[in-house]
Amino acid sequence: MTMPHPATPHSASRAARAALELPHFDPTDHLSPACRSALAGIGQSRTRPEGQALLRAGDVARSVLMLKSGRMRVIGVSQAGAEVQRPSPPPGKLIGLYSVLGDLPFHFSVFTATPCEVIHFDKARLRSLMRDSGDIAMEFAELLARRTWSLMNQTVERELASTAYRLHETLLQLARTSGVRSPSGTKVTISQSDLAALVGSSRPHVNTCLRELQDEGLVKLGYRSIVVHEFENAPA
Repeated sequence: MTMPHPATPHSASRAARAALELPHFDPTDHLSPACRSALAGIGQSRTRPEGQALLRAGDVARSVLMLKSGRMRVIGVSQAGAEVQRPSPPPGKLIGLYSVLGDLPFHFSVFTATPCEVIHFDKARLRSLMRDSGDIAMEFAELLARRTWSLMNQTVERELASTAYRLHETLLQLARTSGVRSPSGTKVTISQSDLAALVGSSRPHVNTCLRELQDEGLVKLGYRSIVVHEFENAPA
């Protein structure tokens, strides 16, 4: 097995040249040239063989990672025991940042899927860099804020889809058990407040989801009633 090259820390005098050797940072991270150059001054470049663990889920990361070449496997396990695999991060993406800065356990295990060149930014050095420079600290705060904003968007979209799915399943069940058949579908007499209680959501959110279902042609809204269209037209 090929042994990894020893770590090669960048001295301050090599920072400018080292910055040229780093991959382009992920554009969504929006780090300034000054910040990238400062990072280059503390980076350690290492070659890792295939199948090596770089981060373990549940551990606090000891360094922020950046893939320079190769491909990674990123795996998490849900509380129910289901394995979740995420795409390999692109070269230039900072990995484990919240774990290092917040001293928090990382959610995923990260392995090399191929031989990789990885740059490590040591936890103590990175935190020291941020303490010494308010501008750099602010850049990382803004980066984490952008990532949180993106995560919140994803959470809202997933919740909206989840509520709409539960709502449609509930309406199908009500149509089967207590609905009144008509040529246009099956009429279910129920208020949106009662529906919200059944699916564990708020009435305004249920109203938004019902309108989405109506736009998709799955239901037709009426006063304290909903017509559920024929079951065979419902998505599988």
